[in-house]
Amino acid sequence: MEIKFSISTIIQKEPAEVFKAVIAAKDVEKYFVDKSSGDLNENIHVRWTWNKYGTEEIEVKEIIDNKQVNFDWDNHCGDRTSVEMKFFEHDEGTLFQITEKGWKENEKSLKNSYDNCSGWQAMASSLKAYLEFGVSLKSGTVCE
Repeated sequence: MEIKFSISTIIQKEPAEVFKAVIAAKDVEKYFVDKSSGDLNENIHVRWTWNKYGTEEIEVKEIIDNKQVNFDWDNHCGDRTSVEMKFFEHDEGTLFQITEKGWKENEKSLKNSYDNCSGWQAMASSLKAYLEFGVSLKSGTVCE
C-alpha cells in the first residue's frame, strides 16, 4: 500500500499571485517558515528553517510557472519524500493543492505522514490568511 496524501484549499487570489507567495523566500517567511535560504528555482537546494522543528533542505526538481512546484526532501520524519504543489484556476481564484508521496511502508512513516499532512494543511491555511487578509497566522500579526 502506497502512503501518500493530498490537501487543498481555495484561495481568493489569481494563480500567479498564489504561486509567487509560495516560491518567494520573503513571502514564505511571513506565513510558513522562520527562515528560507532563497527563492524556489528549478534544480537548486533551498533550506527551510523552523525555530520549533529545525532545518530541512529541499531539492527543487521542477517548476512550471503559475502551475506547479515539485521538490524532494529528507523531511524531519526521516523519509525521503516528494512534494507536488499545484495551482489550478478556479471560479473563486485558485485551487491550491499539495500532495506528498514516497513514504516508507511502516507504522512510523504512516504516523509521520499524518503529521506532515497536518503541517501542509496549516501551511495552506496560513497562505490563504496571508494573501486574502494580510494576516500571519504564524505570528498573529498583520503583514506589511
